[in-house]
Amino acid sequence: MNKPNLRLCCFLFSAAVFLQEAVAQGNLELNLDAGATYNSLDYNLSNRVDSRYNGRWGFGTNLSLEYRFYDSFFVSGGVSFMQHNFEFERTGGREGWYTKSRNNYLNIPILVGAYLINNLLKEKGLWLRIAGGAYTGYWLSMHRKGQYPVFGELQWDGSMPLSEKVRERYDFKRNENQLNRIHYGLQGQFQAGYFFGKHGIYASYSYLYGLSGLQKNNENGRNMYHKTSMFNIGISRNF
Repeated sequence: MNKPNLRLCCFLFSAAVFLQEAVAQGNLELNLDAGATYNSLDYNLSNRVDSRYNGRWGFGTNLSLEYRFYDSFFVSGGVSFMQHNFEFERTGGREGWYTKSRNNYLNIPILVGAYLINNLLKEKGLWLRIAGGAYTGYWLSMHRKGQYPVFGELQWDGSMPLSEKVRERYDFKRNENQLNRIHYGLQGQFQAGYFFGKHGIYASYSYLYGLSGLQKNNENGRNMYHKTSMFNIGISRNF
């Protein structure tokens, strides 16, 4: 067996032993939640007139595994599917032209937190907890629809429209806008829930602030960054 395979086997064995010990001690919790996201952009449009970005709602879901230590403290990791949607709108004399973007991301958050009220994960009871950390992710896809100006193209019915509606899926292979598919940032979280023994329900609020710009090149200092709130309802299971 070569060294990479040996290291992988040792890592998997160590992880299996750790999980078995954590389950035996009752320190593991599995969480699944889903809900809505609201995303806006931190941007600089000083070089463009009659333009603005608007926030939009989307969908988000999260699957995480939590490990508890020192009674009230925990670390959690998992995977999230999130939509970071936004709209670009022209204003003033260009009002009516817009682009709405639906953006699907796969995120991996790593958080450390503590219980503020009650760590009753083996009993019944109400609990509150906060957590903070970082995330990294991958831009899966982008769908755009919008209305854009055209220049006097005569149609078959004799009309001459001033604008045209377009709907498309962005081609990341060509990536003509030089978008950055890898992203990362900071994440904070607040949760409140109730446990019925080994099972529970909870409500969750998360705030994500992007540290990586949407575009690869940022020479002019006018990149854009996601600012996203996620509101979820979920279920949990203690082990």
